[in-house]
Amino acid sequence: MSSWTRGIRGDSGFTLVELLITVSIIGILSVIAIPQFNSYRQRVYDTTAKSDMTQFRNAVINAGSGSSWSTWQTGPAQHSRFSDVKISNGVKMLTVSWNIGGAYVFYAYTCHPNGKMGYFMYVPYGGTDPFAGWGWAPNRIEESTVYYLAFC
Repeated sequence: MSSWTRGIRGDSGFTLVELLITVSIIGILSVIAIPQFNSYRQRVYDTTAKSDMTQFRNAVINAGSGSSWSTWQTGPAQHSRFSDVKISNGVKMLTVSWNIGGAYVFYAYTCHPNGKMGYFMYVPYGGTDPFAGWGWAPNRIEESTVYYLAFC
């Protein structure tokens, strides 16, 4: 009998050992890949929140004025005061403008609930920096898990 006729009758196929090895290799690869994928997703969420913060910083620097107001915004949305600032899906943004003894400053906090970083920055405008000498750098976006825990 030829090998061709033996294959038609169903005498060939995968053995149990071959199937177990294949399943175990797939299991090992998934154990390695899933945490990497989740880490990648968190980085994407954090990058999205930071990008929204950068848009807000640029809009504030270009505007250079404001009044006292405070608002939480959750994306997807446009910022209520700066229409060119788009808040991405899921990103939370808190923006505040204060007059501190004649010195004006915008604060902003952003984070994404599925990320692990929060972002803070302040932009002084109107001539003086109310936080000069405090060690904070104006217009620089600071990142910390503390901001995430406090605001997300």
